[in-house]
Amino acid sequence: MRLGNSLLYAQDHDPENDGRIRASYPPHPFVTTLGRDYPAGTPYIGGWSVYTGNMAWAGMAFCHLYKATGDGRYLDGALRAAHWIQTNSADDREAGGYIGGYADTFTAEDGSGTVKRTWKATEHNIDVGAFFSMLNQLTGDQVWKARSDDAFAFVKTMRSADHNHLWTGTGLDGVTTNEDAVPEGVRTWSYLATLDPGTNEKLFKGVSFGAMDTTKV
Repeated sequence: MRLGNSLLYAQDHDPENDGRIRASYPPHPFVTTLGRDYPAGTPYIGGWSVYTGNMAWAGMAFCHLYKATGDGRYLDGALRAAHWIQTNSADDREAGGYIGGYADTFTAEDGSGTVKRTWKATEHNIDVGAFFSMLNQLTGDQVWKARSDDAFAFVKTMRSADHNHLWTGTGLDGVTTNEDAVPEGVRTWSYLATLDPGTNEKLFKGVSFGAMDTTKV
């Protein structure tokens, strides 16, 4: 819970106050008391980037905490993170899905140099699909199922022609498949998030699968 509360604090006290959570925060001290560049109480920000996959993982942590404690603050944090993803990362090019987020260029110390990452990562879309599915299960709101389905639909388009693996994602145009690397992580995560071997048939050939339960991701 301490880590979850720290994420909530960082989210609630971010300079932008729009639900985002940054790439990193120095742990000691975690909160500024000087009030020089930002009001006292603002977290020290180590990395100003806001990556879609990271946001989804923080959101999943909030979902687990809400399910375990019933504390509505965690569900509120999850929904704020989800709305940030939907507002800033949802993409309508080609197969849809979600872009990478915003990366710090280190051209400004206050994070104003962040730039939009228009590529789409298979792993980020798996993360978003799992997170939004969890929100659907917790809230009963079908809009999150539709958005989860959109993320996983993109993942399926990254399946290689021989169904042997998943590609890493797209180029900056959000359309052209990036075939420079074949990461192992997306092969495992695609199954863990859905319990569906369909995105990688040869890898899981002959394995028995159960029903989807993304609350266990």
